[in-house]
Amino acid sequence: MLGNRILDNSKSVRITTRFNIFSLRTLLISLALLIICGSSTKLIAQSGDRVHRAEVLDQQGRFAEVVAILAPSLNPRHDTMNNSEIGVEWNLLGVAFENSGNYDAARHSYEDSLRVLERLPDMKKQFASALDNLASLKSDTGQFGESKRLRLRARRLYFELRDVSGEARISGNLAIIAIGERKYREADSLLQEAFSRIALVSEPDLKDLAGLYSTKALLALRETHFSEAIEAADQAIMLWSKSQGPQSYNLVPCLVIRAQALIGKKNGDAAVADLLSSLKILNEIGASQSVVYCDAELKYAQALRDVGRKTEADIEANDAKARLIAMQRSSASAQSISAQSYR
Repeated sequence: MLGNRILDNSKSVRITTRFNIFSLRTLLISLALLIICGSSTKLIAQSGDRVHRAEVLDQQGRFAEVVAILAPSLNPRHDTMNNSEIGVEWNLLGVAFENSGNYDAARHSYEDSLRVLERLPDMKKQFASALDNLASLKSDTGQFGESKRLRLRARRLYFELRDVSGEARISGNLAIIAIGERKYREADSLLQEAFSRIALVSEPDLKDLAGLYSTKALLALRETHFSEAIEAADQAIMLWSKSQGPQSYNLVPCLVIRAQALIGKKNGDAAVADLLSSLKILNEIGASQSVVYCDAELKYAQALRDVGRKTEADIEANDAKARLIAMQRSSASAQSISAQSYR
């Protein structure tokens, strides 16, 4: 139902929850996933065609296709201790599983990536990337202490490698953890540190900058500094669009953050437009069966209700709830199959 209407620009289609019942956990997850999609795979210096195709699809948010490419050739716990490309493939597969909500398979993939890469001295950057991605997964499941421990280890590795961009990226990711713990002063300090480190890079990667501005926007939103959140989200959206195109998967959390800030500024119509744009992007890349999509759809429904479009809002809210129920059933089945495949 939603898939057809979302392509009709004359009709409104989904997203948001009122600010006072805003789902911080879901947005934290989507922002963390945004960061790993934007930054983890660029650490691959050279790779085979399969890895390159998977990396491109990962950047586009086409995670089911990444799984289809990589999973058949990767057998759990197989003896590939000295194959650096296999280590990178496990890391990419973990990102795809995590974005798909299959956390058990993601954890196993990251652990296999670390198992391979840890033994290869010339793959320390990729090892740090896999540590950071496993930390993202821990954060997704509320294990903030473990997530922080892994990220501090990754940041030490980047420091030893004199990779200033990597240090900045990890500091930004540590700020996401602090936001999840509602330690906003600590988050602000970490973000300032991240921006100061990235300023030392003569030509910083636009995706690194976009990730930092995305986190800055979320922090401002949580502190109810709505104008600052909109400004930071604008900057992040511009950078993601410039680096990955106007339909990038990574735009979605930024659009949702900006929509929430617009609601805080009593600009409901603009919020509806942003939320609709995020749903269109998710629909076009085949991510309509995801927690991020459902959360955005619920926020869209609330935004519609706020501007007086109750009938449309009810339709969208009911559709999102039905999707969530279907996903929970499907996820339970998938988790069971995944667990058995790793025994």
